[in-house]
Amino acid sequence: MRPGVVWFGEELPWGELQRVENYLEDGPCDFVIVAGTTTTFGYIVDWALRATASDGELIEVNPAETPLSEFATQRMREPAAIALPRLVDQLIAQLPKL
Repeated sequence: MRPGVVWFGEELPWGELQRVENYLEDGPCDFVIVAGTTTTFGYIVDWALRATASDGELIEVNPAETPLSEFATQRMREPAAIALPRLVDQLIAQLPKL
């Protein structure tokens, strides 16, 4: 069985590409995380920059520098498996208490 991931060198399935495009048509995002990609596909860079067009925060999670690095408001230079759980914990801690 194949896991629900895109392997290095593969493009996203057409339906997923359209889903992101439809989402971005509603306008920019406040917060975007780009994790574990070398951003060698132009659409990844395009989406991240479009999503944060109105001063949204762009967090890049990648051990190495990528073409998006210069645009990121925060860079986490660790593997996603290490950085993302910590990032999620930080985000949850910042949520308003109900």
